[in-house]
Amino acid sequence: ASENLPADVTAATISSASLEVQIANGLSFDPIAGGGSLTITISDREGGAELGQVVIDGATEEEIPAFGTVTHTIRIGSADIGTTFFASVNVSSVGGQLALINTSQQITVTTTTTSLLLSSAMVNVSNQPVDLDEAELDVGDIDEELTDRIQDGNVILDVVNPFGVSVAGTLTIGPTSKSYSIPPDATSTVVIDYTADELRSILGQENITLSGSGTVSGGAITVRPNDEMLVTVSIDMTLLIG
Repeated sequence: ASENLPADVTAATISSASLEVQIANGLSFDPIAGGGSLTITISDREGGAELGQVVIDGATEEEIPAFGTVTHTIRIGSADIGTTFFASVNVSSVGGQLALINTSQQITVTTTTTSLLLSSAMVNVSNQPVDLDEAELDVGDIDEELTDRIQDGNVILDVVNPFGVSVAGTLTIGPTSKSYSIPPDATSTVVIDYTADELRSILGQENITLSGSGTVSGGAITVRPNDEMLVTVSIDMTLLIG
């Protein structure tokens, strides 16, 4: 049995995880009675490194009753994995039970990931959509005497980008929409030109919000908890004085 990580995750480093393993005995007898065992091993891929294991030992009076179900939890510590958890099952039955032969009966093992904490993941982000968190701008108190003097200006985006990918899309401020392009540099400044009329439609107006959307260009990147792209917005204007 196997359980896959999300499709865009190509590798991950686990800080901790747990899997619930359910064994449904569809046989008319307990296969580990009298000293047998059932061993479930979790690995990072088929034939890969062992991450965790549970042994149900019939010699210590554990049992898997006929037509019954037992559940065990396997805990995994720090480990590197690819895209899949793989569970393999080995049943050792010493025999001695009496039962009618029924080839339709079987043991079914189901694994479910109940918790998974990652310290990092390799994620394919090419062509992924992104959104800039909407923010309300406090620009309603700017006096008309000032806005009438605007000649032109810019909206300046100061960007901290820990991901090493570029983002292109649309920035919406109030009634205006402008295209933008953020480079893959760790820090950058993006300047977007605005006309005087466009700035007047924003400054001195109530209920003005800033939002944005875009698309990522890049391949597989390493993502860690608390990583985020930070965009600080400021406005630079040319004013007519006198």
